Amino acid sequence: FAREARVAAAIQSPHVTRVNDVDTTEDGTPFIVMELLQGQSLASLLSKEPGGRLSPDEAIDITLQILSGLEAAHGRGVVHRDLKPDNVFVTPSPGGPVIKLFDFGIAKVRESKEFNRGLTHAGILMGTPEYMAPEQLYSAAGVDHRADLYSLGVMLFEMLSGELPAQGESAAAIVAQVQQG
Repeated sequence: FAREARVAAAIQSPHVTRVNDVDTTEDGTPFIVMELLQGQSLASLLSKEPGGRLSPDEAIDITLQILSGLEAAHGRGVVHRDLKPDNVFVTPSPGGPVIKLFDFGIAKVRESKEFNRGLTHAGILMGTPEYMAPEQLYSAAGVDHRADLYSLGVMLFEMLSGELPAQGESAAAIVAQVQQG
């Protein structure tokens, strides 16, 4: 919990949910104070759209804003590792929707051992299989910013087609579909 807060607070971007404070209550319960967002997740938006898809212009606008948030995160050495429509928030604004990334709970900080101690172990799946880069299934500790770009590619495919490019009963089945084309 505290790790997620420190990671998110280090990223400064209009496309990453702002962390205002991290503290603990008198009884030792930790808490995060984050910016209050109005709107809905990208997953919720897609579920309301006909066919579960957006227009090409909407999908490209959302993708470009996500890329801006990822640029800020990657610039700080942070790899999200669980980028998916549930972790993207769409906030209305007069100039069009503003996209915010959140839930850096399994993010990997590439340059700092302080943040990634003990979080990635062999045999532990980190991420959402439908959006994971294939290499993430085999080595979550070894992924870099390209895993987030892969996840964004899956999301763009979904925004445009209303479907996921690969589906299956298990992470291994999904990765096998991806690897087989």
